[in-house]
Amino acid sequence: MFVYLSKKIAIPHNLALQVVAWNSAQGWIACGGESGLLKVLKLESTSDSGVKTAGAQSNLSMNQTLEGHQGTIMVITWNENFRKLTTSDQNGLIIVWMLHRGIWFEEMINNRNRSVVRDMKWSADCQKICIIYEDGAVIVGTVDGQRLWGKEVKTQLAFVCWSPDGKNIIFCTLNGEVHVYDNEGIYSHRVPIYCLDSGTEGTVAIAGIDWYPGSAGPDNQVPTLCVGFDNGRVQIMRSDSDDKPVLIDTQLRCTGLKWDPNGQTVAIAGMQTQSQASAADREVGVVQFYAPAGQHLRTLRVPGQNLRCISWEGSGLRLALAVDSHIFFANIRPDSQQFVRITLHVVHQIFMATSDMADCLSNHVSGRPDYLWGYFSHTLVYAVLRKERSEHVVVFWDTQSDEKYTKYIKHVTHVRSSDEYCVLVTKADDASGQYIVIVCNDIGSPVDSKYLHIEPLHVAMTNSHVIVASEVDGGQRVVVLNMFSGVEDKVRGEGTHLKIPWVMQPKHYNVRLRPKLIQTTTGTKDLQMVTIHVRMLFKPDIQGLPTIHKTLGEDYDERVIPSIANEVMKATIAQYNAEELLTRREQISKEMREAIVARAAQFNILMDDVAITHLTYGKEFAKAIEEKQVAEQDAERQKFIVLRSEQERQATVIRSEGEAEAAKMISEAIREHGSGLIEVRRIDAAKDIAEALSKSPNVMYLPHGQQMLLNVAGGAR
Repeated sequence: MFVYLSKKIAIPHNLALQVVAWNSAQGWIACGGESGLLKVLKLESTSDSGVKTAGAQSNLSMNQTLEGHQGTIMVITWNENFRKLTTSDQNGLIIVWMLHRGIWFEEMINNRNRSVVRDMKWSADCQKICIIYEDGAVIVGTVDGQRLWGKEVKTQLAFVCWSPDGKNIIFCTLNGEVHVYDNEGIYSHRVPIYCLDSGTEGTVAIAGIDWYPGSAGPDNQVPTLCVGFDNGRVQIMRSDSDDKPVLIDTQLRCTGLKWDPNGQTVAIAGMQTQSQASAADREVGVVQFYAPAGQHLRTLRVPGQNLRCISWEGSGLRLALAVDSHIFFANIRPDSQQFVRITLHVVHQIFMATSDMADCLSNHVSGRPDYLWGYFSHTLVYAVLRKERSEHVVVFWDTQSDEKYTKYIKHVTHVRSSDEYCVLVTKADDASGQYIVIVCNDIGSPVDSKYLHIEPLHVAMTNSHVIVASEVDGGQRVVVLNMFSGVEDKVRGEGTHLKIPWVMQPKHYNVRLRPKLIQTTTGTKDLQMVTIHVRMLFKPDIQGLPTIHKTLGEDYDERVIPSIANEVMKATIAQYNAEELLTRREQISKEMREAIVARAAQFNILMDDVAITHLTYGKEFAKAIEEKQVAEQDAERQKFIVLRSEQERQATVIRSEGEAEAAKMISEAIREHGSGLIEVRRIDAAKDIAEALSKSPNVMYLPHGQQMLLNVAGGAR
């Protein structure tokens, strides 16, 4: 990289500058300083080339002083998409300026009258602005001046920065802390600082913060968030939670930093102490250039006493520096690889008029989006995707007058052109899945438009027609409605087909098997109510699709199947009693299937399967069945009780008869043989009693005599 100073512009009355901002899209330079000084300048190169060379002589094509501020201008920010300039002074007065017929006018004025504005930044899509005050007040508003929300942060603020995706806002405090909030003002986390010495965090002020919007997302591995401190320490992070940032010590008293428009170089400005042998040390202005990975590329020394602010040109080949009461311009000569990237960025803005150059750049430079472009009526139209805004920038460039007309359109898929018009194909920004074909003239004004229900994969344009080619996906067929002859009898199969917009309207039909569940409640032959669920697999008859489209439409299944299914189900169920629905279920299912298949065929609908999935009875019938089962169980229980009583009676009789027979036999034995049997029984009983007493712990001894033998001698009867 080679850097050198090429030009300077003096500010009248030697008023010291505080800020400078270069509009990267239109090339305007806004500078502000003491006593309300605010000017808008524009450099115009005398080179005829579309891409301005760094060494070309420059003159001012615009030099306007904007009056409205009384105090020193502190903050300047551009809204490039809407061509607006926002400025603020030390008194807290905010003015929004707009360009009308080449002159800048006041559009809106706001004065909080409580604190000074420290910083203002637009989101990447230029739809929202965040304004921070030194006392901690935060205001977020829209481009048309509406206030979205406000917040009081309990600390003094110094800088603000949007994340590339617009979902988070970073606030830097005066004491050097960095905090992250979401875009609704809810606190998220604190950014870790690694570049400062241990114990100094929170004591060193922040000199600047810049987040390059071109590389966003969780998978980004290129450092893009740069935070610099007054003591010259800088850290470059991949995200706001990166725990391994790139650390740099510039040895400067840092005053500002800024990424170039390509995200390849960060410029860090500040003052460096220079020792002198015969005089006191003095500070000189220095700008150091670093790569995202931290490699030092070049150092530029700037004359003057105070280097306060820097800003890049849109091409990334020039740098504006606010030094004392002058604006210095530095030309940057990058190395070959970096030059290719910067050149491509320039081409992105003013493109080329031949396909050979476009093909050459596409083949030799990787990682850049393909251009959608066309050439007609001395006008080059091209569209480039801006990832930070999720939409395409469509530029209509009149190659003769060098005038450009810019449009912002989402989801541009094709650009084609003819002699006098071009056509843009975009996807509708809703859930309909439709596409829009827009015919435009050479200044980008729509001439005609048409909605498509198909995905246009190939588009061509003639002087009188726009031809769109689409593909029919597997499992689908297309019926074409011709605006002149009506619905065509030919059914288009899978593959690619041509469609003439405004004449042919394709309608896609799914010919795969699809399930449908029908539920109905009806009465049986014995007047019982049952609920039945039937599941059907159906598809349209491909040859009958034109008839379906003419008579029924795309929602043919909702129009036909519920009605014929309910009719067949009710007619079939009415022929059987409630109990037969269970015992003869297979036969009933077969009758339903045959009837539904026959009825559906009349409407060109093919039924592959019909099955009964659920069958439930009414509450009254279910209750009657339950009561019947309970009664049957009670009857069976009473039968059991009767049988058990009969068996118990018979057992008692048998037992009594046995006891009587035993007593009779014993009496006869005693009468015939005497009382010997009784004596034996008495001795056995006495023996058992004596044995039980001998084992009892409560008996201490057995007395002598006949008392314990229970009168076995027979003395007492």
